[in-house]
Amino acid sequence: MTKLELFISAATTFLAAVSAFIVAILKLFKGKKTVKASYEEQVATNAINAKIEELVQATEVAYSSIDKVLKLNGESAGSLKKRDVLISLHDFCLDNGFAWDDEKMSGLIDAKVDFTKTVNSK
Repeated sequence: MTKLELFISAATTFLAAVSAFIVAILKLFKGKKTVKASYEEQVATNAINAKIEELVQATEVAYSSIDKVLKLNGESAGSLKKRDVLISLHDFCLDNGFAWDDEKMSGLIDAKVDFTKTVNSK
């Protein structure tokens, strides 16, 4: 083997090792970003769920007399209550920098209301 061939072989081996090292470092940083994003998403979800509970309770109290009158006529204040919860939740998300998705938030509110109806059923 000549000196040139030996040098090329050593340089190729070195470049392969450096490339593998760089790929490993990039994967590590990507994994760290994924974990951080997942953590931040979970914090936002927990805060949103807690706020939904708070807002649903507040609207139940605020609309209780109106709801009683409407129920006498076979109607409900459910859509009014949900609208108020959605508006307040939207403001909460904007204030805290949480992503807003109409369908997702509406679904979370519906799930919370369904849960409370199940718990409160007689």
